[in-house]
Amino acid sequence: MFLSLSLYSGSLTPLFGTQRAGELLPGIVGCNRHASTAALFAAPEPITPTQKTALIYVVPIEGPIMDKGLAYFVRHSVAQAKEHKAALIIFEIDTPGGAVGGGEEYTIGICNAIDSAGPIPTAAFVKHWAWSAGVLVSISTDKIVMKQIASIGAAEVVGAEEHQEKYTAAIRTEFKARAEKKGYPANLVMAMVDKDMEVREVMVDGKREFLTPEQITEYRNKGKSVEDVGLVVAKDKLLALSANDALKYGLAAAIKETREEVPALFGIKDYVFKDAKPTWSEHLVMFLTSPVVSGILILVGLIAAGMALKAPGLGLPEITAIVAFTIVFFGHYLIGLSEMTEVVIFTLGIGLLAVELFLLPGFGVAGISGIVLIMLSLILAMQDFTIPDTTGAPWQWEILQRNFIVVGVAFLVAFVAFIVMVSMLPHIPVLARLTLPTEEKESAGFTAKIDYQALIGKAGTSFTPLRPAGKIKLETGELLDVVTDSDFIGKDEQVRINQIEGNRIVVTKV
Repeated sequence: MFLSLSLYSGSLTPLFGTQRAGELLPGIVGCNRHASTAALFAAPEPITPTQKTALIYVVPIEGPIMDKGLAYFVRHSVAQAKEHKAALIIFEIDTPGGAVGGGEEYTIGICNAIDSAGPIPTAAFVKHWAWSAGVLVSISTDKIVMKQIASIGAAEVVGAEEHQEKYTAAIRTEFKARAEKKGYPANLVMAMVDKDMEVREVMVDGKREFLTPEQITEYRNKGKSVEDVGLVVAKDKLLALSANDALKYGLAAAIKETREEVPALFGIKDYVFKDAKPTWSEHLVMFLTSPVVSGILILVGLIAAGMALKAPGLGLPEITAIVAFTIVFFGHYLIGLSEMTEVVIFTLGIGLLAVELFLLPGFGVAGISGIVLIMLSLILAMQDFTIPDTTGAPWQWEILQRNFIVVGVAFLVAFVAFIVMVSMLPHIPVLARLTLPTEEKESAGFTAKIDYQALIGKAGTSFTPLRPAGKIKLETGELLDVVTDSDFIGKDEQVRINQIEGNRIVVTKV
């Protein structure tokens, strides 16, 4: 298990993951900005256990924790368990690790969902691995139960050398706080994160504890009786425990081979299991908020928006852009990242860009401001903080860098794709009408050159709606890009050219 730096979604991001089958499993850490999340589309399945039969929810947490939608699924499962008054929630864990935080979208979000289960007791049933971020999930529950073949630990922070100490300290503190909250040996848990910790098993005034050499010295200086039992983990060694060792050191409550044996540890005899499974909407959210799909949606939305500004009134580019960006914002809203604020900023950016293109000559403050606002809204939609907290959460700066690179690359690729598409449109029969050819052919009803001043006073018909930009068709059959001096002119209405500003043609409704 390790935290590292990797090119993930187009940016350098601090990772907390593992290598499995030769693949680096990346992740990020962060703090919370949004406190609420939207309800799922699907209604929960009704469950009616008898008064004597306890309902036990079983929530799977399996595979790499890299999917933002996993925390969303766990939150909903816990909410369902509380709604149906479950007697116990068992989290079946088999994960090599992944993303520790990022606020509500990764492991921190899962742990917060487990915290919200109260007063329902919770258990972690480790079937095989609880490594890296899986340790944090496990110690967030009331009891850890492991199969004989299971193991737990190996959560070292590696990489991001310039902030190595900050990352290690921040993650170690998170592990310590959650261990202390649930009564697990804090030093053992921190030794799974920080290989610089030496931990020894000792008896302090007849009570077993796990202390560092510095703590042992401090206890002895205070006059306490400290008996050294033995070394648990040496310095420069990362702590990972088998099921037997976890039980021996008090991290695991029991070793059980089946989940059916877990309820007895909580005094529950008669029970019925309810396996929580992702609904179709949860599968959809997990898919739409994945880094690859989110990046593709942003790219498609930007290209479609560019085509809509190039040929307004067509319909298809506008619809495509609206659908793509709606999915981006709504998907991240469901997992607790995006809010209405980002949508307002995005809309304002589009508005400024349109003003610059259609109402103002050249490209200046309004256009640049519009692009900046669009980029800002997309960046904020993918993170749960506004300004990075480089002191308490140093990893947030890397998250911001990652999101900036993702959005920046999407803008660059979209710009190149837009230029290529515009140059190819005249050669595609179906799409040729979206652009005015630079070479007019008399056989196609065009003159060889356009004398702009000679156009003043000529009449024509709006070929597309003008709101305020669009295309008109002159009586001679020529297609021209124009803007209207009024707010809106519908399709197929009579217009007349009344003004020429450089190569900008202004028309009025007849």
